[in-house]
Amino acid sequence: MVIDLLYLILIILLIRTTIEFAIKEVSGDHWKIGSYERQEFYKQSRSTYAYITTSERRPYCNFILTKGVIKPDGTVWIIDK
Repeated sequence: MVIDLLYLILIILLIRTTIEFAIKEVSGDHWKIGSYERQEFYKQSRSTYAYITTSERRPYCNFILTKGVIKPDGTVWIIDK
């Protein structure tokens, strides 16, 4: 049981690190990356513009992306604000 939990935690950290690395590789430090606890994630996801479904099989690969425009300096102009 403890081994399974540790394995799951390592998988989650690997997934998050992989995604964060890809985002930073493209955008540098211009984009903010954060996290929500589970219930807050559900609350935030209710007001999303679109849902994207992929064939990703790894658990805990849920992300909320901000709709916006990338300006020439690499920062994001958020449309909804």
